[in-house]
Amino acid sequence: MSDFGVDHVPMTDFAPLPTGCKLRPARPSDRRFIRHLLHQFRQEIIPPPTRMQILRQGATLSLLAAISCYLIATIDWTDLVNFLMAAAIATGFMILLVVVLSWNESWLNFWVIEHQGSPIACAKLRQQPHYSVLYDVYVMSQWRQQGVGSFLVSQLAQQATKPLYLACMPPLVQFYSRLGFTPVTPKALPPLLSYDLGIPGRFAIVPMKLI
Repeated sequence: MSDFGVDHVPMTDFAPLPTGCKLRPARPSDRRFIRHLLHQFRQEIIPPPTRMQILRQGATLSLLAAISCYLIATIDWTDLVNFLMAAAIATGFMILLVVVLSWNESWLNFWVIEHQGSPIACAKLRQQPHYSVLYDVYVMSQWRQQGVGSFLVSQLAQQATKPLYLACMPPLVQFYSRLGFTPVTPKALPPLLSYDLGIPGRFAIVPMKLI
């Protein structure tokens, strides 16, 4: 999703980057920065849980606890231990696999803007044969309102396979509209692209397209 930490300079007259800044593809050494920046990104765009969500989580945990107590009381102890050990091993393996894959690929397809060697902004551009998708556009708070986000999006849009898609929160629709993007209805998107943009189950997200 492309949402937070961008500024508001029209694409037709976006200013050059501030002195000392440059755009470049991400390198393996940028992985820690990108992970840190994406953590900040998600903290800004994901609202705190509602009271209803907290109650649902509590009810789910209570149900799981009740099921666990029932299993302990009714299943043979040896079988239960073997089952739990197998489940723990399988879960641990899957978690390790996900962590390794996400760590190794956390910088691929990313671009960063750096200032005097230190990254200050990032975005991920994934190109497919017939379209591209822009994700995770984020600018550090102290560098906002200086044209950094507009420059980043505009430059990546120029090299992307068209159409270029992204998804943003409603407050950012006007910003991306000034950069040439237009809103599209989720139903008009192929299911795979809709899932790739993170739209299912998140009604506040607005998909947009640049032709």
